[in-house]
Amino acid sequence: MASAATLKLLALERLRDAECLIANGNIGGAYYIGGYAIELALKAVVCRKLDIEMFEKDAVPRHISKSFMIHDLSDLITLAGLSRELETHCRSDSAFQISWSLVSDWSEQRRYDLACQPEKAKIFVFSLKIVMLWLQKSW
Repeated sequence: MASAATLKLLALERLRDAECLIANGNIGGAYYIGGYAIELALKAVVCRKLDIEMFEKDAVPRHISKSFMIHDLSDLITLAGLSRELETHCRSDSAFQISWSLVSDWSEQRRYDLACQPEKAKIFVFSLKIVMLWLQKSW
C-alpha cells in the first residue's frame, strides 16, 4: 500500500508516463495510464482531507480503507470533498470544465480497448495536466 506522499509522486509519474507514451505514438497506453494520474492524485487529496495515511498498512480498518479502493473519478471527487469546489470551478472556467469532462470520462476499463484516436488521446493528456494542476492545490 502507498502513503499519501507516495500517491502524489505516483500521480506525477503516471502523468509523465502518459506524456512519454503519447510522444512516442503509444496512444492507447497514454490514455489508459494517464487516467491513473488523476485517480492517484484524488486519493492523495482524500488522505489530506481525512488527515490519514489511509493507504498505509493498518492505518485504518480494512472495511473503511476498502471504500477508497475504487477507480471511479466522480466517486473519488466526492470522497475527496471536492464536489462543490469542482462545480464552482467548472462554472467559472469553461476550459477547465471541458478538461474535467474529458478526464472524468476515463475508466480503468480502457485496458481492454485496442483503439484510441490519436487526437482524442492528445487532448486527453493535455486535459490531464490542467486537472492535475487544480488537484495539486488540494493535496
